[in-house]
Amino acid sequence: MAIFVLPGKRQAHNLFRPEGHPNGRHSGWDHGWADGYEVFAAHDGVVVSVYDGGGFNGGWGNRIVIEHAPGIRTTYNHLKTGTQLVKAGDKVTAGQRISTIGNTAVKDAHLHFEVYVNGVRVDPMAFFQRDLISAPSAPAAPDGPFVNLPSWWYTYSSAADAKAGRFQRGVGVGPGRFRIRGNDGGAILIETNRGNVWLHPKANAHITGVVATPPTPAPAAPAAPGQKYVTLTAWWYSYPTHSDAIAGRFKKGVGVKAGRYPLVGTRGGAVQINTGSGLVWLHPKAATNIS
Repeated sequence: MAIFVLPGKRQAHNLFRPEGHPNGRHSGWDHGWADGYEVFAAHDGVVVSVYDGGGFNGGWGNRIVIEHAPGIRTTYNHLKTGTQLVKAGDKVTAGQRISTIGNTAVKDAHLHFEVYVNGVRVDPMAFFQRDLISAPSAPAAPDGPFVNLPSWWYTYSSAADAKAGRFQRGVGVGPGRFRIRGNDGGAILIETNRGNVWLHPKANAHITGVVATPPTPAPAAPAAPGQKYVTLTAWWYSYPTHSDAIAGRFKKGVGVKAGRYPLVGTRGGAVQINTGSGLVWLHPKAATNIS
């Protein structure tokens, strides 16, 4: 089969949204919202890895990774424990059942499906519309730089916290390979399935590729066309994830001061802003301050 087949019985209802989207970034497609539905391979390929240990696992939960062509992989996440029907090295065909929808690492059962091209997550839509596997040139994506974490690492909501080692117990990522989005004084900003987070400077030892240090954006920079801002008249608590912001699970002393911050996006009512040293989430009440 030349084009992808749906990995779940139900049509995807929460589609890919790029960084900076008004409704917040979403790195793949969600299928289901019902425990027990079958999960299928989207295309012929070889199973790269299978995780069936339950728990958080960097936000993925139980996970299967399949390679369909050099540099093109799909991942199937939040799978039900004990239902993985394949193992690393197995060959699979399009539409073959490989697992069952679950809710590992998330509250509501669903399949989170992603497509990677050279290590970068891309919108799956094109793969369901035309043959991009056997085509002479697959969609281009930059190769690196990446951080290859051999184990679980603490993550931080700002570069300052990362450099000072001010961690929040139980908040972290890994093991895994994460794309680098920035560097501030040694602290590393990486992309995860739950947003961008910072790592301690010691993570530099695990970098592959060349890291370009981008200029740090200032909250009060001149407005770009269409850019929206969040104006805070007082100090606000900030959160590392949108779910923490919605639930109000704050860490005492962690927040942002009064100022005008570029709006990155919203998700479920929570508001994501760029503080100049990293991306953080604010409680949905901050939405009244968007202009």
